[in-house]
Amino acid sequence: MEQKQLKQFTYYELYADILNGLNDVEAGKFAKRICEYEFENAEPTDVMTDKQVFYWSNISDMLEEVKGIEAQGKIRREIRT
Repeated sequence: MEQKQLKQFTYYELYADILNGLNDVEAGKFAKRICEYEFENAEPTDVMTDKQVFYWSNISDMLEEVKGIEAQGKIRREIRT
């Protein structure tokens, strides 16, 4: 079964938290990775720093979940404790 292609995705606070922890160049590359993963189903192939690998490992499961939910036309609700 073919996966529905996303046309847009929701920018969650976790993305901002991660991007704010990176310098401008790293943040731009990281944002590009997120978009490529969400829109093109492309896994990161470029070299990442240890910090970037850590961040990616923290959001990759969430990105997969978000992609599935939003492909159904829904929005993931964040729960803050």
